Amino acid sequence: MNRSVIKTISHLDHCIRCHAYGEEIDRRALNFTQFQILIYLLKNEDKDVCQKDLEDEIHLKKASITANLDVLEGKDLIRREPGKSDRRKKFLKLSEKTKSFARLMEEKEKNYDQKIIAGIPEEELDVFFRVCGMIGKNIMEDENETDL
Repeated sequence: MNRSVIKTISHLDHCIRCHAYGEEIDRRALNFTQFQILIYLLKNEDKDVCQKDLEDEIHLKKASITANLDVLEGKDLIRREPGKSDRRKKFLKLSEKTKSFARLMEEKEKNYDQKIIAGIPEEELDVFFRVCGMIGKNIMEDENETDL
């Protein structure tokens, strides 16, 4: 049997994008990273979120996050607000028109998450998350070695 972790993960990623969010994201011409940014901002709307927080959460480089934030700001989905104590620091906030969409998508994500794990025993999910963590660690170690 010829199994590929990369192909399997890619297939799952495609299925999730198409079935969980595809229609809503497509209608608003958002990519998956932009969608992740909106959901993160919704979940943290009571906090001061800056670009660095997104870089850490989504695991993308500064330039990629900046490009996606520029698109979202251009579509009036987010705004960058200067900090009160340090005006050089910009905090990210959802625009009012985006909050209802983001709440809908967050609920859809939660329901879909429950649907795709239905019937999988908790012990098996624990193994899945542990293995995914190990794969992520291996990827990051490989990435760090190639940066030398």
